[in-house]
Amino acid sequence: MSFILDKAYNQILKIDKSLPKKEKVQMAKKIVNSNIDDWMLMINPKITEKSRRQKIKPESCLSIKDNYKVIRSTDIAVEFYDENNNKHKEKYNWSAARLIQHEIDHLKGILISNKGKKLY
Repeated sequence: MSFILDKAYNQILKIDKSLPKKEKVQMAKKIVNSNIDDWMLMINPKITEKSRRQKIKPESCLSIKDNYKVIRSTDIAVEFYDENNNKHKEKYNWSAARLIQHEIDHLKGILISNKGKKLY
């Protein structure tokens, strides 16, 4: 994991110099690193579309010990930069959409305990 974070940090330094002023990566770097089908690094991810269709499902998190029922959109579109400063707009559904929403919530300081109902 340290190797991934070191690589991400070094890429961010490169990207930060090359972005237009309007799109500069802020000091609080926003990174989502997940293993959906293959490792993917999302820098400054932003959910640009959410479906009206939502599903309540149990979620767990390494940040807290309890499980919660959380409602999330089943389909999303996300804009982000990759480690080579390429801008992407991708669509995700079901498990991938849930995972990405969960991780982007972390970037905003939101935990599942803030969003869901605790499972006993």
